[in-house]
Amino acid sequence: MSTLPRGSLRELFGPATRAIVLAGLGASFLASFDLLIVVSALPSAARDVGDIDNYALAAGAYSVASVVGMPLAGAVNDRIGPLRRALMREGVTPAASQPRLMRGEMV
Repeated sequence: MSTLPRGSLRELFGPATRAIVLAGLGASFLASFDLLIVVSALPSAARDVGDIDNYALAAGAYSVASVVGMPLAGAVNDRIGPLRRALMREGVTPAASQPRLMRGEMV
């Protein structure tokens, strides 16, 4: 029987849960870092393409999509499993970019 109080940091980072807790913290950090990098780079990219007027809309849309998409992707992953979700992603990504590819917009 453990003498650690339930919900303590020692219990959270104990040998039984350390790997999963660190993986979750790492995934959360990477998602937040991704958002920070993209939103920081958007003004420069907007100036390069000449559409600085819509910068705030693009930054807000990306932020909202990330915040809403992460829990939804987690729910889908829990429901159908990681392998089927990965296969679905690999099918959706090329299908979503196909119209732009056909118009010659992607090189």
